[in-house]
Amino acid sequence: MNKRLNDVLNFFENQLPAHYGCLQPRYTHVQTAVSIAGILSSYSSTNTFIVHAPVGTGKTFAQKELNRLF
Repeated sequence: MNKRLNDVLNFFENQLPAHYGCLQPRYTHVQTAVSIAGILSSYSSTNTFIVHAPVGTGKTFAQKELNRLF
């Protein structure tokens, strides 16, 4: 795995749940962030990603954390 993906996984699987006192990560957060990170990576030829998801799936967290990493 590359460093950025490790950073994304660490944030959404460890840091974010710990900050909110959760026992386990929300896997929708992890899935959304990993999908967006894949689009943003230099290996992707796609430059557009539309996220349509219900409240609480991690859209805002994914966007903010990935802006920080990329």
